[in-house]
Amino acid sequence: MAMAIRAAERVVKPGIVGVGKLGLYIAEQFISYQKQPLVVGRTPGKLEKLKASGAQIAASHTALVEETNEILICTKPGKDFHQACDTLNTALAMSPHKENKLFLSCAAATTVEDVTRYLPHASQTFSVMPVIGLNTPLFLSAHSAVTSENRERALNVCKLITPHVYELTSSSTIHAATTMACLPGWLAHTIHTLAKQYRHFGRENNRNPE
Repeated sequence: MAMAIRAAERVVKPGIVGVGKLGLYIAEQFISYQKQPLVVGRTPGKLEKLKASGAQIAASHTALVEETNEILICTKPGKDFHQACDTLNTALAMSPHKENKLFLSCAAATTVEDVTRYLPHASQTFSVMPVIGLNTPLFLSAHSAVTSENRERALNVCKLITPHVYELTSSSTIHAATTMACLPGWLAHTIHTLAKQYRHFGRENNRNPE
């Protein structure tokens, strides 16, 4: 394991799109291995925190694409993911080295087919389902067009996030892993929504007593 991590450290030049909880965690993991991730995000306070920790702040998505080799998309799924991909795809279309760029989506419930569809100028695409925590697993799935060398590069990148990396090839296994990875968040969201409805119902009852 240590040898794989040292090999990854020599070649990894990571970029991170998004500085939410997951993006911050992944950036901090790279920094802990003396890497300097190039980061782009919408929250100045979080960017400043990462800069103070050792990260570099990208001037734009175009700069991030040009100056990094492995780009991790750590946005929320849906609108945020689509907007990030649109901006990255525009930058990638102008890049003379696009065939060497790895794109790893960490957006929840996003398949590698989704990544490929929203990043048509990228040929080396992956879906990553990380669970935040050093001793928890990370699941990686690669598009069929990915070369064996770039598959190994992606695995080495993931091993800088957690030592427990598993490559998934079966679509049914991927969907099952996605469901398990998203279940805690879905439960938390459901509980939060029910609590809000209960509080609203209580206020209405107090306002209109029988």
